[in-house]
Amino acid sequence: MDEIEIRGKINRGEFEKLTAFLSQNAKLIDEYNRLTVDASPGFDPKARNWDQINKKLTNTQIDLRIKKSGRTEKIVVKVGYYSSKNRQEFEVDIKEGQFANA
Repeated sequence: MDEIEIRGKINRGEFEKLTAFLSQNAKLIDEYNRLTVDASPGFDPKARNWDQINKKLTNTQIDLRIKKSGRTEKIVVKVGYYSSKNRQEFEVDIKEGQFANA
């Protein structure tokens, strides 16, 4: 199966409208629980965003995440500006059960 990703910001009202549209007009094929730990440089886990001092140098250039989706665990690195068409993504699978150690 191929994955299509469309990126963009929407507000709460737009999200609810989209969710209602999809629930009436689309069929859910699969779902899973995902846990993501963002270890990107400059990320403030309490505020759940990047601090303003490092923002220009960090979240626009490198994203580093550790993900657990169902039974799949991996390290994901994205390089490039968030909105760039040339942004590269690299994934490294890790053994099941090693999420906390990663």
